[in-house]
Amino acid sequence: GYDPVNDFEHVSQFTDTPIGIFVKKDFPAKTLAELVARLKADTTRLTNGHGGVGSTSQVSCMLFSSIIGARATPVGYRGSGPALNDLITGQFDFLCDQIPHTIGHVEAGSIRLLAIAQTERSPVAPNVPTTREAGLPQLQASGWNAMFAPKGTPKAIIDKLADAAAKAAEDPVTRKRLADIGAVVPPLRTIEAILNRA
Repeated sequence: GYDPVNDFEHVSQFTDTPIGIFVKKDFPAKTLAELVARLKADTTRLTNGHGGVGSTSQVSCMLFSSIIGARATPVGYRGSGPALNDLITGQFDFLCDQIPHTIGHVEAGSIRLLAIAQTERSPVAPNVPTTREAGLPQLQASGWNAMFAPKGTPKAIIDKLADAAAKAAEDPVTRKRLADIGAVVPPLRTIEAILNRA
């Protein structure tokens, strides 16, 4: 019942949430290149879980599949949480998803992270290569979190909300917590700043 492009006013972007390529803990591939080779050799037996049609995890792995020219059998869930639970228990082979809600399971050894789809390594996983380092530089993907208001909200209110969001994003405790889970606070957070950048 709404148009996501035209029915809202952008207030502020809060975070970028880099995408990782995760495999179940006993999956034979140890690197992204090995996963790609396995996918190209036998797409019919490998399975790829995702959080549902249109989810960040589904779209990210569709991008991955289109780049490498091979696709696993998709396994859809009602959200990334249930998909992640089934990756942990080994119900499917791999998942493309956001770092903030998966990194704790990597640290616990419940799943493995093969690569992060960004240009720089993540401070929460400094030993994990980027997709560029792993031989797939075209794969760059990130989710994001932002605040919007209804279309037609007065500019004074948008500005006040954007100012409050900017102050929250600069709060040291908030920034540390976001960094601890692998989220990235972007330097440009409002549409005006993004459009006016040099």
